[in-house]
Amino acid sequence: VAVALLTPGAIQGGDNFDRNLPSFGGSSVAENGYYIDGMDVTNLRSLLQFANLPQDAIAQTQIKSGGYGVEYGRSIGGIVNIVTKSGSNDWEFGGSVYSTPDSLRAKHKDALNRQIDGTVTPVNLYKSDDTESELQYNVYGGGALIEDKLFAFVNFEGQKYKVNNYSSGQSEKYDVDTPNYLVKLDWYVNEDHLLRFTHINNETEYNYNNYLNDTESKYSGKHENLTSTYTTKEGGDINVLGYTGYLTDDITLNLMYGKLKHQYEKVPNLPGDDCAYAWDTTN
Repeated sequence: VAVALLTPGAIQGGDNFDRNLPSFGGSSVAENGYYIDGMDVTNLRSLLQFANLPQDAIAQTQIKSGGYGVEYGRSIGGIVNIVTKSGSNDWEFGGSVYSTPDSLRAKHKDALNRQIDGTVTPVNLYKSDDTESELQYNVYGGGALIEDKLFAFVNFEGQKYKVNNYSSGQSEKYDVDTPNYLVKLDWYVNEDHLLRFTHINNETEYNYNNYLNDTESKYSGKHENLTSTYTTKEGGDINVLGYTGYLTDDITLNLMYGKLKHQYEKVPNLPGDDCAYAWDTTN
């Protein structure tokens, strides 16, 4: 995202969608296209992106804010194309740690109900005691399985994410500790033919605890009476198989097959949880 925001005419998205995504040329963040190793991973339901990649697995980030070719489409905003890393003849290993502690985050503000006569009634939206901390650690390595022929790159990402959300009568906390990973293989069959395979695991589990707070405990930033615990899942797998053939000096053939599986997060053990979502907005 930080790289995309360097593009002329790009700004950070608004809260109505996802402020972590870029907006290009005045379009919304839901009007962009997102690609990984040439495969379209744009979410056709929300029109946002399906997958996140750790920074250590990214070799190139290509940003196209207009005038892009026919291989990119279904977008009136911009194109974000990620090229993942590949192995080489030299084996290389590394790692990194990224920490965003709650103590270094700005605090949310409460929203008050202000009447016409200027009096203020109790808090309408209570967020000042909400907390959020994040820790990510990456281990990666790549090299030649067969020198000059077959190369591999692997990135493992661990994550610990903790959130506390408070309201006047109810509150919740949840955490994430599900690891993600990426595996990429490059096979140079000969100097004219190349096969590439990328596998990305993006499955995430959320562990929830819900609470019901006593009247005297409202607006205290505390969790009181535990009412339910459950685990939800979101995400899935992405597989991309690509072929490049230099048939003649003037003709290059590119072929790609990809499959993406994504599970939306849903609260389990509720009536109808096996059905699709439906909304009635007619009041």
